[in-house]
Amino acid sequence: MLVFRVIISSTATLMRTRDFASRDILIIGAGRTGERFYTAVNNNPVYGYHVIGFLDDNGIASKVRPMILGKLGDLERITAAQPVDEVVIALPKATEETIARLVMECEDKCIRVNVIPNDYAAFEGKRVIEEVGEFSLVRMREAPLDLPSNKALKRTFDIIFSLIILILVFPPIYLISALLIKFSSKGPVFFKQLRTGEDGTSFICYKFRTMRNLPREMADSIQAVPNDPRMTWIGSILRRTNIDELPQFWNVLKGDMSVIGPRPHMLKHTEDYRKIIGNYMVRHFVKPGVTGWAQVNGLRGATQTPDHMERRIKHDVYYIENWSFLFDLTIIWQTIVTMLRGDKNAY
Repeated sequence: MLVFRVIISSTATLMRTRDFASRDILIIGAGRTGERFYTAVNNNPVYGYHVIGFLDDNGIASKVRPMILGKLGDLERITAAQPVDEVVIALPKATEETIARLVMECEDKCIRVNVIPNDYAAFEGKRVIEEVGEFSLVRMREAPLDLPSNKALKRTFDIIFSLIILILVFPPIYLISALLIKFSSKGPVFFKQLRTGEDGTSFICYKFRTMRNLPREMADSIQAVPNDPRMTWIGSILRRTNIDELPQFWNVLKGDMSVIGPRPHMLKHTEDYRKIIGNYMVRHFVKPGVTGWAQVNGLRGATQTPDHMERRIKHDVYYIENWSFLFDLTIIWQTIVTMLRGDKNAY
């Protein structure tokens, strides 16, 4: 009955996501292409698009002039002021540099970008996500988990896998770990911290506490390092064996995380690194994971330099663009092998 209730609840939640409901979109370009696209989606609710407005540098003569919210340079201001699920670029004469700049600005806000191209040959290799009337929308970044069927498959696996762990594995480990954590130092058994999740939202991430009870400012800004003096003796064991991450399967069951995905970062690190690494926020196009492609490739632990973080981001983006169910199973297997062999970056 518990499994049945969770699956039904999760299915209902999934049905309420933007994959099945209206998506708020911003159209960049109020010329003839933008006008015709707006007419197509406005007259056909079946497409599931709700146009919140347009951006255009010169829309004086446009038929949709009352809906123009600003110029292209106002993109950041508009997306910060109201929720935007997707952006459609309807600028047939735009240069590659202009499109690349707009894509980068949107992805920094975790907004998917679609283009109505003038020349489809210029977008070879990109996926046509939808036919809307006379238009073919091209997705600028391949993300298999944007498809509802793939997302449903991954979520179903997450529910089943996390339930198995929480029912069969977690109880005995919790009893032993809780006693040892309490004996090692004063403080709670669980460590709770805000982390960045899917689409840039924040959530409370759970772990077994491995350090002494520290001021919140220090805990939320300083990563663990080798031979960290803040670490308790049992905390060191929990980290080396990855047992400290076990409570995150509750996050998976709740829907904040997935079994596999980019590891969730502290909010401060998200704000710091998004300013210096171009594709940093792309990693938030999917739910964060208990383990991920970067971690099984040795990119676990503290990120001491921007170069280290950049390599981690490349692995995260690769995972997002090449996701498959078999890929997830492969990462789970490699994670188990790494746990058995021991990971030098697990500290």
